[in-house]
Amino acid sequence: MLNIQTPQSQYMYSDFMPIIPDLDLEKLKQIEKKLKEYTSGNNNIGLNKEEFEVFLNWVTYNARTYAVKNIPLSIDIAITSEPMTRQCGPTQNINVKLLKKLGLNVYPFNMGTCIDKIGIPMSSEDSERVKNGWYSTAVRHSITIVTLPILISPNKIQEVDILLDPTFRQFCLTKINQSNLFTDSKWLEKGRVAPRPAFFMDEDLCKEIIRNGYFWLEPKRAKLYGDAFIHASVRKNYQQEIPDIQGSEYINMFKTTPNDLLEDKIYEKAYTLLPSEIETAIRHRTGLLGRIICKLFPPGLPSSCSNRASHNQFKDQFKTKSPSSPNTNISPSSDDLYHNNTQSESR
Repeated sequence: MLNIQTPQSQYMYSDFMPIIPDLDLEKLKQIEKKLKEYTSGNNNIGLNKEEFEVFLNWVTYNARTYAVKNIPLSIDIAITSEPMTRQCGPTQNINVKLLKKLGLNVYPFNMGTCIDKIGIPMSSEDSERVKNGWYSTAVRHSITIVTLPILISPNKIQEVDILLDPTFRQFCLTKINQSNLFTDSKWLEKGRVAPRPAFFMDEDLCKEIIRNGYFWLEPKRAKLYGDAFIHASVRKNYQQEIPDIQGSEYINMFKTTPNDLLEDKIYEKAYTLLPSEIETAIRHRTGLLGRIICKLFPPGLPSSCSNRASHNQFKDQFKTKSPSSPNTNISPSSDDLYHNNTQSESR
């Protein structure tokens, strides 16, 4: 059961909240067209900096909207206040289905499965417990990597990997990031042997994921991310025995350890519409899917929409922003993210 309006004071880095982006349907439709052309074989097409951020902000916001669909609060308030606990699998499912419709390369995986492959340093007692059905101490978390084409010069495209983690904030509640959890009996009874990953993660990367829900996956950041989950899966007296995994090894592991997706659910279809399909859906909302779209309305599908809403009315409704949303222009890493992408060697 999801919590209702968790106070910001209960989070680490409470001044960093998930962004509520301005959404422009026309820009998203142009980006959709570009990506489809690219995945159809036109290797001279890529996203510029603005398109890169507009697209990823929409993908993340769409997933987070799905994660809080059952919260009895406005969508934007729910996104900025709720930890989205146990919503990583459902949002991964949404992201994969949406991105595959564009023909993009996507790699869904689970951190727990990756950690199990590496092997967790543990006592013989814990090893026996695992063999006897005790829940593995590896932190479970479903995540997705998507490869996007970035325009770094008029005639040069670079493919970059982006790690999508829209629900990471579930690991950022202060009560589950205390050092005493290494020895807390109630915590250990649940099969948890350490504080959550945010306790071990680099502060700047942690803040970036909280705010954006994604980050550029290069070796240094891959190691910071992966190491945090491994440390959160190991007892205190075995922390020094954790193997040193390089960032490139993590990336390879993430991309080659597939995660089974959830079953299709009819109401998910409302959250896997491409920008060009959103406009059609709002104009012709018929049948079960149409009713679900207007009941749950993902970003851009206002509940007050009418069957005959004009294009301009729809576009104006699509451009909404919560008064309580943080300023998306002050993200500490958006410029660095794109700059670092363009400085890397082309693939």
